Amino acid sequence: ATDMFDGKTKVNWATPWYYPEIARNANYVTRRIEGFRTKSELINVVELLVKRGYSAEDIKKVLGGNFLRVMKEVWK
Repeated sequence: ATDMFDGKTKVNWATPWYYPEIARNANYVTRRIEGFRTKSELINVVELLVKRGYSAEDIKKVLGGNFLRVMKEVWK
């Protein structure tokens, strides 16, 4: 559901140098979101979606269902 790569460290986090238009002056620390700094914290996103009233079906879509739907349509 996420393209986050937990293996990045302050030493090898190269996005700002290779893609400055995307990084927009962010750095290793500021690029992370409190409560979702690693994939293991994905549950926090799910919990907030539930608290905000999203249905189980909508949460499945956010967690990869929409990606799978598009890929099935594109790769027939």
